[in-house]
Amino acid sequence: MNDIQERKNRQFDIVITEIELSKLSGHALTAAIKSEPALQHVRVIYVTSSKSALADSVCMPDAMVLKDLSMSANLESVLSRLNRIS
Repeated sequence: MNDIQERKNRQFDIVITEIELSKLSGHALTAAIKSEPALQHVRVIYVTSSKSALADSVCMPDAMVLKDLSMSANLESVLSRLNRIS
């Protein structure tokens, strides 16, 4: 969680993360971000190859991109949707 504390002083609006990370799961990262008042505006996007990745998620991401051959088009679609709700 030290990484989150260090990044509180930096300005950013979006985090794109894999769900399965070596030290911290994407779910735990999302929960940590969303629990910090100073970071609640940050959009979290999961990039994963698993359609069932959200099944065990307590804290939902703002969007999810499935890794496949059309990932580029999928990512553009997600970014377009995020722009509309911002």
